[in-house]
Amino acid sequence: MSLTSTQQSTELARLVAEELISLGDEFSQNELAYLAVTSKIEFPIRDRLAYRLVKRLASEGLSVRRAVAREWKRFDLAIVNDAQRAELLLEAKAWYTDDLYFENPKVLPASQEDKVKLLNKGPHCGDAPELLTLILLTHIHTPNEIATDWNGVVKYLPYLHKRKCDFSITNVFNAIRHQYGELEHPIFSVGSIEGGCAFGSRISVIYSIFGPFE
Repeated sequence: MSLTSTQQSTELARLVAEELISLGDEFSQNELAYLAVTSKIEFPIRDRLAYRLVKRLASEGLSVRRAVAREWKRFDLAIVNDAQRAELLLEAKAWYTDDLYFENPKVLPASQEDKVKLLNKGPHCGDAPELLTLILLTHIHTPNEIATDWNGVVKYLPYLHKRKCDFSITNVFNAIRHQYGELEHPIFSVGSIEGGCAFGSRISVIYSIFGPFE
């Protein structure tokens, strides 16, 4: 499922959004579900996305004098030219969907910090790269079906068991648009990646791309 902004897109940001739509194809059955609940999912997704972009740039004839980099100058992902100047910079953070509804929200402040980091990138990164943030939200559809025996294996399980209400992926999309809209945080694309099942529950990863920032 994916919803893309009607705002005019830029070339490289568009490629990132399009590759995220089918990123689930890069994982074997239930692999993404397992990784999402046992680790910080931004690293597996960032790495698979990076290599998909390598192949996509090549297929569209855009790879000449360009490379996709990870952990470039302390940014999670970059597309750089052979002069070592960025044409795109992306910062990613991973949370649970439950964090959107927490009394003291952490997702929005973290996203704002990433935005500030991108805007303060410095001249060594290039003149006008496309600047994006990526929020990844692990969505455990039925956390109470995961046995308490797996506390410590499934991250933050006691916290997830305290969920007071169920919410659908559409509810999460609406919450993202409402919360970030209030901050005038431009939403480029939102979508979800089906992860499969792990520890007895269906798992999805909801993503939101914000930017490009100027």
